[in-house]
Amino acid sequence: MSGIKQIGARLSDILEMFSYFNIIPAVVPLIIFGTDKWELSGYFLLQGVLMWILAFLLRKICGEEKESDFHLNVIAIFIAWLLIPLLSCIVYYIDGLPPLDAYFESVSAWTTTGLTMYSNLDMAAPHILFWRSFQQWMGGLGIVAFIFFLIDKNSNLVAFSKTEGREEFIRPTIRSSLKEIIKIYSIYTFIGVALLSFTGLDFFHGISIIMSAISTGGFAPYQEWMLNEIQSGIVMLFMLAGATSFLFHHRIFEGKWEIIKRYAPLQAIIALSIISFGVGVYSGLDPFNSLFHAVSAATTTGFSKITIDAGMGLYFYALLILMMIGGGLGSTAGAIKIDRIIIFIKGIKLKIRKALHPPDAVVIERYMNQTIKDEHIIHASVVIILYLLLFTLASVAVSIETGDMNTAMFEVSSALGNVGLTAGLVGPSMSSAFKALFIFIMVVGRLEVLTFLIFIGSLTRLFR
Repeated sequence: MSGIKQIGARLSDILEMFSYFNIIPAVVPLIIFGTDKWELSGYFLLQGVLMWILAFLLRKICGEEKESDFHLNVIAIFIAWLLIPLLSCIVYYIDGLPPLDAYFESVSAWTTTGLTMYSNLDMAAPHILFWRSFQQWMGGLGIVAFIFFLIDKNSNLVAFSKTEGREEFIRPTIRSSLKEIIKIYSIYTFIGVALLSFTGLDFFHGISIIMSAISTGGFAPYQEWMLNEIQSGIVMLFMLAGATSFLFHHRIFEGKWEIIKRYAPLQAIIALSIISFGVGVYSGLDPFNSLFHAVSAATTTGFSKITIDAGMGLYFYALLILMMIGGGLGSTAGAIKIDRIIIFIKGIKLKIRKALHPPDAVVIERYMNQTIKDEHIIHASVVIILYLLLFTLASVAVSIETGDMNTAMFEVSSALGNVGLTAGLVGPSMSSAFKALFIFIMVVGRLEVLTFLIFIGSLTRLFR
């Protein structure tokens, strides 16, 4: 019973924090568009009030937050990732989406995935369009905020944060690190909106797109991509920024530009995007569209300008692979993460080199100025294997329904990697069972398969 109360205490703090964020979508579109849709502002406030009331009740029942053990915090973080989207989907339901579709939309936003249940976004109210992008913006920060709640005063959870790929703390304390990350995030958002404004894009569409780009979310505020090539080029830069770690950006802000030369994840993302761009051109795509979608997939953002299907040939599979690899550790990107792929490859190289040298020889491999240890290789290998296992099982399950393995793999790769590119399978016409499956895939993809297994083990421990 005490364990459940500790979980409730953690959740109460998280819910209270996110309840206040509902004020922004209630006010900003009202300022931009006037009182035409004033009633929607009230719905956002209602949504926030419900979150706050639930947080208040949990605090009354469970008491003030106390330091809890590793397993209870793992349970709390998973419940939060399921509960907050549920409490944030009320406005989608009021806007006309069925309950399950509304929850799908909210989960897709919070996990920065970008798959949507809206069949025509051009008919959606400005408040809804802003909320979708703002949810993704918060979702990119959300995992960092959760780590603050989970690790603060609990050193045992530092190891858990590393499994999330957010081990690079910028400041000596977690609280100051979180403040620094929010500052960096906000500055980039402001710069992106300003650049798009200089090109002639209005403020509403500019801020909606940049919030989705920097969070590698992929929700666009319209049905068809409307940006020209210059504007799309700016968006690509911010997709790349979102897929690189906050520590990298902190170093840039400090004026340490030399990090650009030695930051391997960004170099790898760019290299893979260029290779895929070449594959796209070879497959007959327009060069700019080929580059744009390669960057969109490699950064796990999911913005799309064209119809994607297996008829693209090799480019279709290039995008699929990019979506599985993902961006850098410590960023808002999803999927396996490019760092783990590099460590895995270097681990293989290390084992081969050791086999070719005498037993007493000292053989090392380095990555980002750090010596690669066996524990790093093991962790990267476990994450990759678990990811591929879930990807395979989910793809087979979806292909049984659709009869198309290629499309099934693409859609599962997009959902599991929190990307948002689609070959046309995901949408309102999906069965309820497969909508639920994709919700599960998106959440597990955001928090990672290994963490999900730890969550299951923690639940077993709690009720044993």
